[in-house]
Amino acid sequence: MNDPSMGERTVASNGGENRTGQVERLQAEVGRLKALLQSTQMALLHQGGESFLRKVRREKERSERYKHFFALVAFECDPDELGQALSRVQASLRNADIVGVLPRAELLTPPEEGGPPASNPGHRVGMVMPETNRQGADVAARRALRAIDGAERPFAMALYPDDSTDAVELLRMVAV
Repeated sequence: MNDPSMGERTVASNGGENRTGQVERLQAEVGRLKALLQSTQMALLHQGGESFLRKVRREKERSERYKHFFALVAFECDPDELGQALSRVQASLRNADIVGVLPRAELLTPPEEGGPPASNPGHRVGMVMPETNRQGADVAARRALRAIDGAERPFAMALYPDDSTDAVELLRMVAV
Protein backbone atom coordinates (compact mmCIF):
# COMPACT_ATOMS: atom_id res chain seq x y z
CA MET A 1 0.00 0.00 0.00
CA ASN A 2 1.25 3.50 -0.81
CA ASP A 3 1.98 5.95 1.98
CA PRO A 4 0.09 9.25 1.22
CA SER A 5 2.61 11.20 3.30
CA MET A 6 5.27 10.28 0.74
CA GLY A 7 3.30 12.01 -2.00
CA GLU A 8 2.44 8.85 -3.96
CA ARG A 9 -1.03 7.64 -4.85
CA THR A 10 -2.30 4.61 -6.59
CA VAL A 11 -3.83 5.85 -9.82
CA ALA A 12 -5.69 3.71 -12.30
CA SER A 13 -3.85 3.34 -15.54
CA ASN A 14 -5.22 5.86 -18.01
CA GLY A 15 -4.60 4.99 -21.63
CA GLY A 16 -1.53 2.95 -20.80
CA GLU A 17 0.24 5.72 -18.86
CA ASN A 18 2.01 4.20 -15.87
CA ARG A 19 2.68 5.75 -12.51
CA THR A 20 6.29 6.56 -13.45
CA GLY A 21 5.11 8.65 -16.40
CA GLN A 22 2.62 10.50 -14.22
CA VAL A 23 5.26 11.17 -11.57
CA GLU A 24 7.68 12.49 -14.21
CA ARG A 25 4.99 14.77 -15.61
CA LEU A 26 4.16 16.10 -12.15
CA GLN A 27 7.85 16.59 -11.31
CA ALA A 28 8.29 18.58 -14.52
CA GLU A 29 5.30 20.76 -13.63
CA VAL A 30 6.65 21.32 -10.10
CA GLY A 31 10.01 22.30 -11.59
CA ARG A 32 8.33 24.76 -13.94
CA LEU A 33 6.34 26.30 -11.08
CA LYS A 34 9.45 26.56 -8.87
CA ALA A 35 11.30 28.35 -11.69
CA LEU A 36 8.38 30.76 -12.13
CA LEU A 37 8.31 31.46 -8.39
CA GLN A 38 12.07 32.05 -8.31
CA SER A 39 11.81 34.38 -11.32
CA THR A 40 9.07 36.40 -9.64
CA GLN A 41 10.99 36.59 -6.36
CA MET A 42 14.18 37.75 -8.10
CA ALA A 43 12.30 40.44 -10.02
CA LEU A 44 10.70 41.69 -6.80
CA LEU A 45 14.07 41.75 -5.02
CA HIS A 46 15.65 43.80 -7.79
CA GLN A 47 12.72 46.23 -7.84
CA GLY A 48 12.71 46.79 -4.10
CA GLY A 49 15.04 48.97 -2.11
CA GLU A 50 17.16 51.48 -3.91
CA SER A 51 15.84 52.41 -7.36
CA PHE A 52 17.95 51.83 -10.42
CA LEU A 53 17.95 55.59 -11.05
CA ARG A 54 19.47 56.17 -7.60
CA LYS A 55 22.12 53.55 -8.30
CA VAL A 56 23.04 55.28 -11.57
CA ARG A 57 23.16 58.64 -9.82
CA ARG A 58 25.39 57.19 -7.09
CA GLU A 59 27.77 55.77 -9.72
CA LYS A 60 27.77 59.10 -11.57
CA GLU A 61 28.75 60.93 -8.36
CA ARG A 62 31.50 58.40 -7.65
CA SER A 63 32.78 58.67 -11.21
CA GLU A 64 32.80 62.47 -11.02
CA ARG A 65 34.66 62.43 -7.71
CA TYR A 66 37.37 60.03 -8.89
CA LYS A 67 37.44 61.16 -12.54
CA HIS A 68 36.31 57.74 -13.78
CA PHE A 69 33.87 56.65 -16.44
CA PHE A 70 31.16 54.01 -16.62
CA ALA A 71 28.96 52.26 -19.14
CA LEU A 72 25.22 51.83 -18.91
CA VAL A 73 23.65 49.00 -20.94
CA ALA A 74 20.00 47.94 -21.18
CA PHE A 75 17.99 45.30 -22.99
CA GLU A 76 14.35 44.29 -23.29
CA CYS A 77 13.27 41.24 -21.33
CA ASP A 78 10.21 39.00 -21.43
CA PRO A 79 8.28 39.45 -18.15
CA ASP A 80 8.25 35.68 -17.57
CA GLU A 81 12.05 35.51 -17.62
CA LEU A 82 12.81 38.73 -15.76
CA GLY A 83 13.93 37.19 -12.47
CA GLN A 84 16.02 34.52 -14.15
CA ALA A 85 17.52 37.11 -16.52
CA LEU A 86 18.50 39.38 -13.61
CA SER A 87 20.12 36.49 -11.78
CA ARG A 88 22.05 35.16 -14.79
CA VAL A 89 23.22 38.59 -15.91
CA GLN A 90 24.47 39.43 -12.40
CA ALA A 91 26.33 36.10 -12.23
CA SER A 92 28.09 36.80 -15.54
CA LEU A 93 29.36 40.26 -14.54
CA ARG A 94 31.93 41.51 -12.04
CA ASN A 95 31.01 42.10 -8.40
CA ALA A 96 31.34 45.86 -8.92
CA ASP A 97 28.77 45.87 -11.73
CA ILE A 98 25.16 46.75 -10.89
CA VAL A 99 22.13 45.00 -12.39
CA GLY A 100 18.53 46.09 -11.99
CA VAL A 101 15.17 46.76 -13.58
CA LEU A 102 15.07 50.02 -15.51
CA PRO A 103 12.11 52.31 -14.98
CA ARG A 104 9.95 53.10 -17.98
CA ALA A 105 11.14 56.28 -19.68
CA GLU A 106 8.19 58.30 -18.32
CA LEU A 107 9.11 57.28 -14.75
CA LEU A 108 12.65 58.62 -14.80
CA THR A 109 11.68 61.48 -12.54
CA PRO A 110 11.46 59.81 -9.11
CA PRO A 111 8.33 60.36 -6.99
CA GLU A 112 10.32 62.38 -4.43
CA GLU A 113 11.11 64.86 -7.23
CA GLY A 114 7.51 65.16 -8.47
CA GLY A 115 7.36 62.16 -10.81
CA PRO A 116 4.62 59.53 -10.82
CA PRO A 117 4.86 56.49 -8.51
CA ALA A 118 6.84 53.62 -10.05
CA SER A 119 4.15 50.96 -9.79
CA ASN A 120 5.25 49.20 -12.98
CA PRO A 121 8.98 49.54 -13.65
CA GLY A 122 8.83 47.90 -17.07
CA HIS A 123 10.77 44.96 -18.38
CA ARG A 124 14.15 46.36 -19.33
CA VAL A 125 17.19 45.08 -17.51
CA GLY A 126 19.95 47.60 -16.92
CA MET A 127 23.63 47.11 -16.18
CA VAL A 128 25.97 49.75 -14.76
CA MET A 129 29.61 48.85 -15.38
CA PRO A 130 32.06 51.12 -13.53
CA GLU A 131 35.35 51.96 -15.22
CA THR A 132 34.28 50.18 -18.41
CA ASN A 133 34.80 51.73 -21.83
CA ARG A 134 32.60 51.16 -24.91
CA GLN A 135 34.54 48.11 -26.11
CA GLY A 136 34.58 46.48 -22.69
CA ALA A 137 30.88 47.17 -22.18
CA ASP A 138 30.07 45.65 -25.57
CA VAL A 139 31.96 42.46 -24.74
CA ALA A 140 30.50 42.23 -21.21
CA ALA A 141 26.95 42.93 -22.43
CA ARG A 142 27.12 40.24 -25.13
CA ARG A 143 28.48 37.73 -22.61
CA ALA A 144 25.78 38.64 -20.07
CA LEU A 145 23.00 38.36 -22.64
CA ARG A 146 24.25 34.97 -23.86
CA ALA A 147 24.15 33.80 -20.23
CA ILE A 148 20.36 34.21 -20.22
CA ASP A 149 19.44 31.80 -22.99
CA GLY A 150 22.45 31.48 -25.29
CA ALA A 151 20.95 33.83 -27.87
CA GLU A 152 22.07 37.22 -29.13
CA ARG A 153 19.78 40.13 -28.18
CA PRO A 154 19.80 43.78 -29.14
CA PHE A 155 20.86 46.19 -26.42
CA ALA A 156 21.33 49.93 -25.94
CA MET A 157 24.44 51.51 -24.49
CA ALA A 158 25.42 54.92 -23.12
CA LEU A 159 28.71 56.04 -21.58
CA TYR A 160 29.44 58.56 -18.87
CA PRO A 161 30.83 61.16 -19.58
CA ASP A 162 31.11 60.59 -23.36
CA ASP A 163 27.38 60.47 -24.15
CA SER A 164 26.09 62.57 -21.24
CA THR A 165 27.00 63.69 -17.74
CA ASP A 166 23.39 63.57 -16.55
CA ALA A 167 22.14 60.32 -14.97
CA VAL A 168 18.55 60.76 -16.15
CA GLU A 169 19.67 61.52 -19.69
CA LEU A 170 21.89 58.42 -19.73
CA LEU A 171 18.91 56.31 -18.62
CA ARG A 172 16.69 57.90 -21.28
CA MET A 173 19.27 56.96 -23.90
CA VAL A 174 18.97 53.28 -23.02
CA ALA A 175 15.31 53.16 -21.90
CA VAL A 176 13.74 53.69 -25.32
